Amino acid sequence: MIAAWLIALLGLSSQWFWARALVRGDLTLRALTALGLGGGAISLSMLWQALLGITIAPQITLSTCLALGALGIPAARWLGTATERPSAPDRLPAQRAVVGVLFLTASLCLFNAAYWFYNRDDAIAIYARFGKQIAMSGTLPRLNAESLYEAYPMFTPLLYAFAHQLSGAFNDSLAAFLGASFSVGVLGAAYALGRELFNVPIGLGAALLLALAPLFTDWASAGYTDLPCGFFYGMSAVFAARLARHGSWRDALLAGLMAGLAAWMKNSGLLIVSAFAVWFAYRLLLGKHAWQRELLSAALIGVGFLAICGAWYARNLALLGALVPPTGWTWLAQRTLSNLFPYANESGYLFVGYILTLGLSFTAIRAVVKRHAQSILLLAFYLPFFGIWWLFFSYDDRFLLALSAPIAVMAAEALRIGLAPLYSRLPLLHRSLLMHVAVLSSFFALYTAVDYKAELLRAPFMSVDARWRVVLGTRYDVAQFLKTLPSGARVWTSDQLLFYHAEGVQVITGGLPRAPEPNGYIVLAPEERLPPHLADRAPLYSDGGWRVYAISAT
Repeated sequence: MIAAWLIALLGLSSQWFWARALVRGDLTLRALTALGLGGGAISLSMLWQALLGITIAPQITLSTCLALGALGIPAARWLGTATERPSAPDRLPAQRAVVGVLFLTASLCLFNAAYWFYNRDDAIAIYARFGKQIAMSGTLPRLNAESLYEAYPMFTPLLYAFAHQLSGAFNDSLAAFLGASFSVGVLGAAYALGRELFNVPIGLGAALLLALAPLFTDWASAGYTDLPCGFFYGMSAVFAARLARHGSWRDALLAGLMAGLAAWMKNSGLLIVSAFAVWFAYRLLLGKHAWQRELLSAALIGVGFLAICGAWYARNLALLGALVPPTGWTWLAQRTLSNLFPYANESGYLFVGYILTLGLSFTAIRAVVKRHAQSILLLAFYLPFFGIWWLFFSYDDRFLLALSAPIAVMAAEALRIGLAPLYSRLPLLHRSLLMHVAVLSSFFALYTAVDYKAELLRAPFMSVDARWRVVLGTRYDVAQFLKTLPSGARVWTSDQLLFYHAEGVQVITGGLPRAPEPNGYIVLAPEERLPPHLADRAPLYSDGGWRVYAISAT
């Protein structure tokens, strides 16, 4: 198992030399770029194996990643690797304490993912399920006109499958850890975006604001794809900002690659196309930039974008007849005035929600009144996504986590402007004390970062079975019983998570059969009653209110 962890980390860092060749920046930006490109290389290698009819195998995946990464060595020599230091030498008061909190936040989120796996319904029912299915079958889930979740981007499930295949067994700890790496990467993306647009203190302040929000630490290890999408969304904004400053083809290409990875991570990442459309329209209307250069940059971004996600969405169009499946509950959208201020209304952000709301308002005013270029870029990467969310998907604030990096930078800059008069009057010691107070407020978010704390303190060295028993409760033991049924048995249940550990049987969710079935069984949750036509049956297994009945025809 240790070898699997080391090999997985090798695969994740396999594109370091390409990051070194393409990024003229410091170690932090290169590391973030390498993380994104490494995850993309793993998942896309597996995707193309499946598309070409090759059984997905870890040997092929790893060899492809290492071979592709090795090409970055001559590329780095040819393109040069000169570093570019941040232009602003400013330091944030109590900067070491801030960096320490960011490191601790990331560490706890990664630990929680590795220890407690994925512990939310859809994280198991969609992403983890497909990851296990791909690992076992060596191919993608079948896609047809009736498919829904099978048409979701497979970045995360393929990453999970890679972890399982490397381990030679189901390794949910490694799988969840790899997925959470991109969630905590949002902290780095917020830092890089704030530093690129403003300076180091703004970057650190943006990352700190996210780390202070319990909502962020709660979702970072949940196994959902909103925050990982936000990592790529933020990194694409970073390279768009660098493109505006340097006009380099490298930044244009990387902006496109990161945008493609955002769309390859989650369907909503496709909305990043509207962000670039708004940004380039503004630059062309401004009239200060040569339209030929702007079009060339847009073309490079498009090439990078399509190179990453084009094949997947072309497959969806061919087999499903649409780019994305109709899984959004658009009829539940709450198009209300209060939903125009979602951060202030979401208790999970605590006081950070008000700062984020202030930051958005300040940035909008600054963009309109002063035509502030940095503010306009931030709004370009925020407003189109937010507008679509408000109109169609405002029944769930979680979707806005994809915008974490730009909104955090807006808030950090607004705080700087708002606190500048106060800071200028305070001695250095008092400024440092004020920052330490802010750092201490991270307690609530850090507390939220780790789940099942009482169980963890009671038995810190639990086995994998014991941990799953905590996460899933009695249904885990029910699933273990189902594995003892005849191979291929069909099991009906209304529970959405029971199937995950019931290998060897066919679990059918969503209802119960109306008549006896050959080799059939039903599982009833504690609150469910046995159907009248099966009232004469005695349970084969019963535990904690869960019951398993045989319903084979006699």
